[in-house]
Amino acid sequence: NSIPDCRVRDGTLVVNGVLTGSLSVSNGAILAGSGTVPPFTCAGSVRPGGAGVGVLTVSSGTTVFQPGSSLQLNLNSATLGTGYDQLQVATPPNLSGATLSLTLGFSPPGGTTFVIITNTGAAAFTTTFTNLPEGAILSGSGQFFALSYVGGDGNDVTLTALLTGVTRTWTGLGTNNLWSNPANWSGSVAPNPGDSLVFPAGASRL
Repeated sequence: NSIPDCRVRDGTLVVNGVLTGSLSVSNGAILAGSGTVPPFTCAGSVRPGGAGVGVLTVSSGTTVFQPGSSLQLNLNSATLGTGYDQLQVATPPNLSGATLSLTLGFSPPGGTTFVIITNTGAAAFTTTFTNLPEGAILSGSGQFFALSYVGGDGNDVTLTALLTGVTRTWTGLGTNNLWSNPANWSGSVAPNPGDSLVFPAGASRL
């Protein structure tokens, strides 16, 4: 369907086919579905797949997430489209106004990666979700994820499940006393959120 000026002011617009024209989503409104939409301006929420799981595709052009907006994703398994949601774009959207919200339906093994925004174009992401820079750690239902804007083939947004509940032992063998320095931990692996930490008596740099 072609709608010259589609404005979602309230409620939910579910697109499972192809929508062309212009599109905006107001504060409090929701854009959902597994179809194709034009680049849009969003002050509300975007839910690929809607109540279920799916891939929402944005045709060529730049989508803008305004302050107060959100991208809401279900992660129910590691299978794209049927297990977890994805936003597919040809041009990186402006994410600077958006928060990222996760609903977790399973416990992914450490190292499992989800491509939550796949960018089919060549451009790199130049904006980030609100308060979530490259490498940020976020949590959902007790699971921790590392966020990247240079994942996938180099310009996709990914979440990687972190291995948690591991015991990390401090050695203090690094050149500083920073916890983030892998050289200060046994096995040269820095701890992740949720890990158990052991500080032996007499270890260096305590």
